[in-house]
Amino acid sequence: MPKRFLTASFVLICALGLSGGALAGNIAQITQTGDYNEASIQQVGDWNEASQTQIGTCNDVSANITGDSNTALQCQWGNDNVATIDISGSSNNTALQCQWGNDNVATIDISGGSNNTALQCQWGNDNVATIDISGGSNNTALQWQKGGHTSTIAIIGDDKWVCIWGS
Repeated sequence: MPKRFLTASFVLICALGLSGGALAGNIAQITQTGDYNEASIQQVGDWNEASQTQIGTCNDVSANITGDSNTALQCQWGNDNVATIDISGSSNNTALQCQWGNDNVATIDISGGSNNTALQCQWGNDNVATIDISGGSNNTALQWQKGGHTSTIAIIGDDKWVCIWGS
């Protein structure tokens, strides 16, 4: 699959996810611009959805979701960057993270459930990305990195599909 297509798809997913499609249950959205940035969403319960955007300076973000059909989406632009998603619970969990520029670190940890998907993209600078999916079936994990690179994907489950590439 061409890199441009995946990049465009991920940016589109980011944009659509940040527009806040509605599901029954909890929805949380945080958007920040500039300076020292820090954000956190923690949800427990049914059809949770979380999206966070940060632009500028020190950055930090987290999600921590427990329960049913969860989705978490996190995007960061510039500077010190860190992003973390912990999803633990039932089926149809999805976690997406993108980082553009500077020091970058991204971690996704999905434990349990089925039909889990995790995607991380990092453009530029030092990069580190980790995805850890521990249970369930039909798991998918994708990572793309451009910059300093480091990568880890560990899946224990059924129908794994793993892809890592960097440039």
